[in-house]
Amino acid sequence: MPLIIPQLELCPFCDGPAGFDRIPMGNKICWAVGCHNQEVDCIAYRMMATFATKAEAALAWNIRGKRSRRMPAPD
Repeated sequence: MPLIIPQLELCPFCDGPAGFDRIPMGNKICWAVGCHNQEVDCIAYRMMATFATKAEAALAWNIRGKRSRRMPAPD
């Protein structure tokens, strides 16, 4: 069964596009997700967490707190 890779949410800091980064680690490849916004120097450009699969990296990136684009902050 093919692995389903979730669509990446926008960057939670600058609303820029996110992208996958392929990280060689010894004899294996790991994956990370970070902000790929070329217009700003975003804090989330290079995230330090690495994952065995793109799907795991995407799921970790897409985690949001109670306040997100989908849920506006209370007044």
